[in-house]
Amino acid sequence: MADVRPGRQQAIVLGAGFAGLVAARVLADHFDRVVVIERDDLTGEGARRGVPQSHHPHAFLARGHEILQQLFPGLAPELLALGACDAEMLSEVRYVFQGHPIKQVPIGLHVTLASRPFIEAQMRRRVGELANVEVRERWELTGITAEGSRVTGARIVSLNTGVSETLSGDLVVDCLGRSGRSSAWLEELGFARPGEERVRSGLTYASGRVRLAGGAPSGDRTVIVTAVAGRARGLVLIEQERGEWMLSVHGYGPGNVPPSDEAGFMEFARDLAPADVRQALEGAQLLGGVELFKVPHSTRRRFDKLRRLPGGLVALGDSLCSFNPVYGAGMTSAAMQAITLGECLVATRSRSQALPRAYFRAASRVVSQPWWFALLADFLLPEVDGKRPFGMSVIRRHLTRTLAAAERDGELAGDLFRTIGMVAPITRLVSPRSLLRIYRRR
Repeated sequence: MADVRPGRQQAIVLGAGFAGLVAARVLADHFDRVVVIERDDLTGEGARRGVPQSHHPHAFLARGHEILQQLFPGLAPELLALGACDAEMLSEVRYVFQGHPIKQVPIGLHVTLASRPFIEAQMRRRVGELANVEVRERWELTGITAEGSRVTGARIVSLNTGVSETLSGDLVVDCLGRSGRSSAWLEELGFARPGEERVRSGLTYASGRVRLAGGAPSGDRTVIVTAVAGRARGLVLIEQERGEWMLSVHGYGPGNVPPSDEAGFMEFARDLAPADVRQALEGAQLLGGVELFKVPHSTRRRFDKLRRLPGGLVALGDSLCSFNPVYGAGMTSAAMQAITLGECLVATRSRSQALPRAYFRAASRVVSQPWWFALLADFLLPEVDGKRPFGMSVIRRHLTRTLAAAERDGELAGDLFRTIGMVAPITRLVSPRSLLRIYRRR
């Protein structure tokens, strides 16, 4: 049942990727009408130009999986019926973090494994079935409109016919990804640009779909091996829909760029893989080519610190905070931000001018935990450029001891994964109970 209030007739979502779809689903409960604008052709389940990283592995953290079921009831069974697979965390996910193989135990959390295009295709179908949502594909954004200190809509042009149109909106949501334009729009409207926090990782990753001759190695549905100091390379092997797997390797800095040719790619992967994974890759069939993607830095835009903000404009997903994709926080963070936007719409009610400030402050709290986790993990690698946080040496020692203890302690391993999965606060790892388990096992 739509929770429509005066002054909330139409919302405009810019971008029909994962962030745009969860935003549209939430906004449909608060607006008479939601229009989603997308430049790409949205037919089919394949990767598309506007989401170049869709060629590469994506996964939900535990909290993201919970939110997806909340927003789209029954979607997980539908995905499974269409060929996706289910994984129990931590028993079916092997995680070798900073050289420490985390103990695998069941912790009662499940995630659905499938490629991003596959998941988004089913989400688009569900969003498109909502009576008050329209998804417009092959329309390009040319700018926004504003009156005084308020954004009032968007200007778009059809890539099929060349026809231009101006849409009026009570709220415009920037879900345009890493190239999100909200910062530039603020400057154009006479507001300050938000400050940016950046971690220059120099990350490059290469991925390809594979079919494993012997099935899952050791029964695991996901294997993640992160980089370590002095060997800034990592590997991800994750089961996807219809019996396929996604194999991805990554490296930090110019000396660790993975090759894009098939032979070099597979050799790079085998060199990083645990013994049983290496054996599974020996007879693997590469389906299609190898895709390369560069992520020079992660960026957090601090809209929450601005003293003045225009009404009618918010940013969500990578437009707000883009993470190092190795840690898999992007989709889950976007889902959490969408839920936060809905909560702020209820809290601000008809005070639409107050919405952006309330949302950006609340969203900043959402992204802080995955941002700091990724930042600290990256800064364990000397190959990552940037000023280390104060007390980094103490944090490094504590994290190293935590990981070493989690190799043998199943309860601690569960706490670690609940924290990574954002279903538990990061403070759980420094609680008296956790500290006792960590330091008594030195």
